Amino acid sequence: MTEDDPRPGRLKNVRQMLHESFNMRKVYAKMVPKLYTPEQKESRMDICADILTTTLTLIQAC
Repeated sequence: MTEDDPRPGRLKNVRQMLHESFNMRKVYAKMVPKLYTPEQKESRMDICADILTTTLTLIQAC
């Protein structure tokens, strides 16, 4: 295996491509809990439902 290995999926190459092509960079790593409390689940579902409703309303308005 060499440094200029053209195989896709190599993390270093993907990050380089994103940076060079789109001027993107990794800002932080997000930690997400594996299990949610019932209150957290309800809150997330409410937020998602609001986003979905807003999105569908905007699409229908077009």
